Formats: sequence, structure tokens, C-alpha cells
Amino acid sequence: MRQLAGMANDRAPSTEFHIIHATKPEDFKRCMDVRLKVFVDEQGYDPKIEQDEYDHTSAHFLLVHTPTSEAVGNVRFYPPSNKLGRLAVLPAFRSYKLGAKLVDHVTLYAIEQARQRGEKEAVVMCHSQAHAIGFYEKVFLTFLGSN
Repeated sequence: MRQLAGMANDRAPSTEFHIIHATKPEDFKRCMDVRLKVFVDEQGYDPKIEQDEYDHTSAHFLLVHTPTSEAVGNVRFYPPSNKLGRLAVLPAFRSYKLGAKLVDHVTLYAIEQARQRGEKEAVVMCHSQAHAIGFYEKVFLTFLGSN
């Protein structure tokens, strides 16, 4: 397992990571690099389907390990349907609850977007691989329960 600066009890504090809205081409490329490592290299999906027609109209968020500037995760949010997808965290960073951090960030983004449109609520949908359903159930219940 990769050692991170300031780790205690094999947990990296969430302050060692930050999330950026990937609006620049170089940040979008970093998101795609993470997605390719996780979905193509690790999980064996066809690289031809990893990037799709929704990428250019979606908001992309990049999770960065602050001390090293390494891109370690990402998530995509498609505003027309309020759909969260393509969440990926590199294997060495999965025990730090960073997927939950990305989901929380996107959910707050969706709420803010809804407010700007004058809406009183936002519903975030998620398309998930079957093995990740438990993660999303836990994350969404945790997020909703904390507000």
C-alpha cells in the first residue's frame, strides 16, 4: 500500500485531498486518465466505450492528493438528468472514503445548480456497476442523514 504524508492509523486525513471542477482540458485529461486506469486497465472494459457523448456536456470533478498533486479519483455529473456516474478512485486510495467525498461534492454541486434554477430540491441519480450498489446506498444514506 502506498504511504502518504501525515497518515495515521493507515487513514489519510481528508485534508490531504482536494476536489477541483475539471473545466480545463488538462484537468479533463487527468479525469480520463483515472477512468482509463480503473475501468479499462483494472476492470477490463473496452476503451472505446469509456468516453461517450455525455462527457462534453457533463461536469467533471477531479480528486487530487494535495501533497503530490497526483490525480487519484474523479466523478462525472450530467446536469440534464442530475446523473452521477463514472466515479473512480485508484486502488491504492480506496480505503480512505474518497468515493464518499466525491459523491458528497457532486451532491452539493447538484443542490447549488438546482437553487440557481429556482428549484427547492435536487434529486441525484446514479448509474452503477452491480458490485458498487452497496457503496452508493451507504454513501447516499450517510449524506442524507447528515443534513
